[in-house]
Amino acid sequence: LKTFGTDVIDLYRLYTNESRSKGEREARLEGLQQAKEQGKIKAIGLSTHDQKMMVEMLRTYPELDYLMFPYNFRHQKFSPVGYVPDLTSKQVVTGTRDCTMVPCPDPEFTALVREKDVGLIAIKPFGGGGLLKLKPSDPRLEPLEDAGVSLPQAALKFILQVREISSAIPAMN
Repeated sequence: LKTFGTDVIDLYRLYTNESRSKGEREARLEGLQQAKEQGKIKAIGLSTHDQKMMVEMLRTYPELDYLMFPYNFRHQKFSPVGYVPDLTSKQVVTGTRDCTMVPCPDPEFTALVREKDVGLIAIKPFGGGGLLKLKPSDPRLEPLEDAGVSLPQAALKFILQVREISSAIPAMN
């Protein structure tokens, strides 16, 4: 805490993947939980790209307060027409899932997030920069232009219309 010049850390995130042993994860989470109980950390989070792992972590570690994971247009087939809500209504229009670009979500994920009441933070909202590489003349962007919405605005709106997502970090990748 001295290094950061603060008395408390608001969000402490642990990155995990399959290469980390269960014992290592448990030891790190136990230390974080102790720091939380001492008032040094307000919220403990986990970051991973694997929803199956997130489901496992939510079931195993009740001390988790939030999850950070990639979520963007690539989680459905890229067709901005399907993602731009009709600006004259509150109806949200969505496309179909694309399980070739990213893994399809674990069917238990959303229900478990609601049950455990954890926050969700979307990372990589611009698909690691891939979405922003589209040329302005790309015909798929015409509906956005017609609606007066930029691709970054549409990408963030796509994410934030999901009621379980609390925040997005646009600067990550």
